[in-house]
Amino acid sequence: MGLLLLGGRYDDLCNMFMEEKYSGVGISFGLNRIFLVLDELGKLEKIPSAENALITVFDEGLKNESLELFAELLDAQIPSEIYLKEKNLSKQFKYADKKNISFVLILGPDEVENNTVLVRNMKNGEEKIVKRAEIVEFFKSNKQ
Repeated sequence: MGLLLLGGRYDDLCNMFMEEKYSGVGISFGLNRIFLVLDELGKLEKIPSAENALITVFDEGLKNESLELFAELLDAQIPSEIYLKEKNLSKQFKYADKKNISFVLILGPDEVENNTVLVRNMKNGEEKIVKRAEIVEFFKSNKQ
């Protein structure tokens, strides 16, 4: 495993930018490695999500529609996340449940054809079909 912390002394570093001579010291944290260790220990699973919605990717052919929906929610400042790993929907629902995400949005072939979004409330399991053009308004009226 790599280092988590690095530090050092930087004599005359400021001299590159100014005439006065100053010494300096610095430190760096290996945040990527810290998060990898926390993930391996299962500690990241307990961090609550700030996301209000998880946009699923039904399949590779519908990924662009999911990305467009994700961008629309972000533009409307609705905290959202998109699940880009190639996994079946049940794993995506488990992911949302584990992260305590309130709503899961599904854009399957039927939804795309009908210009709708299937929205599942993860708190009570209720599902609702929302017109695609009204999805931002749905979230604004259902603030958690």
